[in-house]
Amino acid sequence: MKNRLLLLLTALLILIGGATFAYRALSDHAIPEISPHISNTDTREDFQAEDQNGNPVQFRDFLGEQPTVVYFWTTWCNFCKAGLDILKYLHETEGDRVQFLGVNASQLGLVRGEAEAGRTFWLEQNFPFPSLYDTNAEAIQAYDVTAIPLALFFDSTGALVSRQLGFQSAESMSAIMARLY
Repeated sequence: MKNRLLLLLTALLILIGGATFAYRALSDHAIPEISPHISNTDTREDFQAEDQNGNPVQFRDFLGEQPTVVYFWTTWCNFCKAGLDILKYLHETEGDRVQFLGVNASQLGLVRGEAEAGRTFWLEQNFPFPSLYDTNAEAIQAYDVTAIPLALFFDSTGALVSRQLGFQSAESMSAIMARLY
């Protein structure tokens, strides 16, 4: 009995150690840029979503002459909310050179009422840039969003320069944005 318990504890420690090592190794590196199915040509996949007031809008209308950071988020994702605070900061420092756009992934995870909760959250937080609400899952299909937060970085021609999955620091996002000009 003692040997089994000792063996079980040893296996548990090895598992925890391996998980800790993997977490540290992976968290220090950004997710690889550009998914293999996305080319560096004009990659502005259009989709229809809703604006803050529930009106239908086209994504293409938000891509202008400036580089653009598109950030997929939900209210139930704490990493997303922390990332939105970073985007708010970056908007203050980079907003004259880069435009920002949130996309509430309303259908990701099939949480009822996410779009309404997202609209309320957006107003309460007073974000200085717009957010769209993907109530028909067109955005998550167009950009193959399977996890959040997800940041897409487009240059001024509309080419997708970087696709970053997971929480990103202000420094790492700034470094990517510097490549957009």
